[in-house]
Amino acid sequence: MDQGARADDTHSLYDVRPSAAAPPIEPLEAAGYRPIASATPHRGWLALCRPRTFPVALLPALITLALLAARGTPLRPLSALSTLLAVALVLAGANMLDEYLDYMRARAHAGAGERMDSSYRMGNRLKNAGVRPLTALRLSIALLLIGALAGVPAARSGGTPLIMLGAVGLLAAFLYSSTTYALKHLPLGELTLALAIGPGVTTATALAQGQRLTVPVALLGAGFGLLTLALAQAAHLRGAEVDRAYGRRTLAVLAGARFARILYVTCLLGGLALIVLIGLMRGGAPGFVAVLLALPAALLALTGVTRARAPNARDLAVRLTLRAYLWIGTLALLGLLLRAVITAALPLLLNALG
Repeated sequence: MDQGARADDTHSLYDVRPSAAAPPIEPLEAAGYRPIASATPHRGWLALCRPRTFPVALLPALITLALLAARGTPLRPLSALSTLLAVALVLAGANMLDEYLDYMRARAHAGAGERMDSSYRMGNRLKNAGVRPLTALRLSIALLLIGALAGVPAARSGGTPLIMLGAVGLLAAFLYSSTTYALKHLPLGELTLALAIGPGVTTATALAQGQRLTVPVALLGAGFGLLTLALAQAAHLRGAEVDRAYGRRTLAVLAGARFARILYVTCLLGGLALIVLIGLMRGGAPGFVAVLLALPAALLALTGVTRARAPNARDLAVRLTLRAYLWIGTLALLGLLLRAVITAALPLLLNALG
């Protein structure tokens, strides 16, 4: 990387070297990669955490807690709070670290004379946040460490299996963006993301409550893992051209858009089906049948992703997929809560009528 690309921050965790045939380096300011001052930096910090992604990781944990309670498991409030805080803080730290590294990589490419479509150019969020790159790096690492500390009560409750699972999850959050061989640049990154937010979060939540992995919890984790993978495919289909230009080897780049769309449909419908299956199986939770009400949102997202070609349409398809994910998670949670209320209120109602 040239010295100009390191002017604001010398703590880059990767190495980007322009090829010998690269065009002459243009000033970074001309390429548009200089942070913009902001009168409200706290809003910039919040934006770098990507708060809209928090429900994606927190819903599986909340639903797992509701599932355990519906099956008669006495919950441990401190462990539950510890789990939720750890998930949120580690996700915030990983998101901010990803923004920092995207910004630095974009500066390197801009310094090498490369131009990208500004709609999806890497580093735009940090550039507009009014936060210095080095500050973002330090805060991202601090969030990861605080998230690890927040998970200590849950780890003490879950024992060695949860400690090992948490260590793997923390390492994956760091390696997702960091180093030259960042997981996000490989198809393995999509699988890692799905495993972390699906089976990883649900298993960790159950272990923190002193419970073993059961079939319903395993199916719930698999379902949300598939839904997360569908969300990742929608995002990669949207930015396939930029990913290809920056050397990211996502499935949409390697296998093509057609394969990515087929995988998307399989994951979206398969994830929904697995969650509904928990409500239909013996010993499951009937409240999960309420997830069927999210089918119209899922079909709308599916139509958007399979037919979108223009950039604006692909961006809308990602938002529709996120909305379908949130509908599925919210209806699953409400179905469990409603089932619990009916179960508790029905005997009282029958006694009053009798």
